[in-house]
Amino acid sequence: MGHRPKMSPEEVRSHLLSYIESKKNEQTQLLEDLVKIPSISCTQHEGAAQKLVERSLRGTHGIDLDLWEPRTEDLSAYPLHPIRTGEWTYDGRPNVVGILRGTGGGKSIILNGHIDVVSPEPVKEWKHAPWGSEIVGDKMYGRGTMDMKGGIAAMVYAVRAIAESGIKLRGDVILESMVEEEYGGGGTVAAVVKGYKADAAIICEATSSNSIGIASGGSRFFRVKIYGKPEWPHLAHYGVNAIGLASKVYEALLELDRERGLRLRGKHPMLESLRAGDMRGPGRPTNMTIGVMRAGDWPATVAGWAEIEGRVGFPPSESGHDVQREVEQAVRRAAEGDPWMLEHPPEVEWWGARREAFELDPSSPVVQTLKKNVDSLVGPCELYGTSSASDAAYIAPKVGAYGGIPTVSYGPGGGGAHTFDEYVNLQEVTDVTKVLASTIIDWCGRDDAL
Repeated sequence: MGHRPKMSPEEVRSHLLSYIESKKNEQTQLLEDLVKIPSISCTQHEGAAQKLVERSLRGTHGIDLDLWEPRTEDLSAYPLHPIRTGEWTYDGRPNVVGILRGTGGGKSIILNGHIDVVSPEPVKEWKHAPWGSEIVGDKMYGRGTMDMKGGIAAMVYAVRAIAESGIKLRGDVILESMVEEEYGGGGTVAAVVKGYKADAAIICEATSSNSIGIASGGSRFFRVKIYGKPEWPHLAHYGVNAIGLASKVYEALLELDRERGLRLRGKHPMLESLRAGDMRGPGRPTNMTIGVMRAGDWPATVAGWAEIEGRVGFPPSESGHDVQREVEQAVRRAAEGDPWMLEHPPEVEWWGARREAFELDPSSPVVQTLKKNVDSLVGPCELYGTSSASDAAYIAPKVGAYGGIPTVSYGPGGGGAHTFDEYVNLQEVTDVTKVLASTIIDWCGRDDAL
């Protein structure tokens, strides 16, 4: 028998795209099955969803699997590891990493995504069941379809398409399905600390099939504890109500947010483009969210305590350390303007995820390689930034001995992430799969073909 001639690059790409088209139903079924698992962050359902990812990768020729449950003591090696305020465990919630090893001499790449989702509450406001995977036209509805199980399905089938088509790469491909992005990023921090790194990374978060995210904001989560003086009803006039004190702190934080927005305006065009979709820039490079307010514990007692919890986002020109100091100073100013708080100062605590901001140069090789494939397979590509943060913040910024990897975001779009009736566009799942597979070949280099 004679040897079959090697396929040209054009033939390889055509074969690869045809393979992905042939697997559309199978890929959609994986996505349906993933969405039906309520893998809310930090619950055991994360582990159940990871088993599906593992099953989809296991046995695929050339893919080695690494599964492990992170340990909080290991995460502490990362300088900005998530701050936990209570007992924490990853038991039953493993990371899943699939490695398609190259033959050598090529560039490596990470594809990263998270399996966890946020709560769908209040469920009564949904028109489509949040765990139903209902398909209407080209849209699949359900919590996590867009954020970001559609991206998980795309990166799994992009790597499987290459492996099962017999395409040999020179560089390694590292596929990371991570737990707990929504509640601190511990899964990706664990992978970074374990030593997973590459020449570039793509976070398959929802951007839309013709958009690439090249800039991302940093973030810090804070809690302000305010102390009043409780009293019982007939002596209420001798008490100091912490609810009123908290309102003064709240106003001080809002004023800081306004001042920061004015001061940073115009300095980060990539993060300031007006919103045109769920992950686009909001027109501001910084935002503060006050999301939780608690106070008191009995209606017939003057509230002796209050807590405010929030998040502050910041652009690449700032460091998280400096932003933390600004928040603490704002709380201190509020206290100095009140006689009681001056003597009983509020306390500021920092907890949860600590992410730094970053911005890639549009001429960066990974941006241009990905953009070329978006342009040719989907249509004109848009580059943008967002003040939201993702696990890219643990891979792109240089933090101690970690990070410094050129990282972009690219994944199938839709709507409703973190709100009602979330959906992903199924055609975009297919398109993104094709773009990812083509980009992997271009980036890692082809050593052999069918």
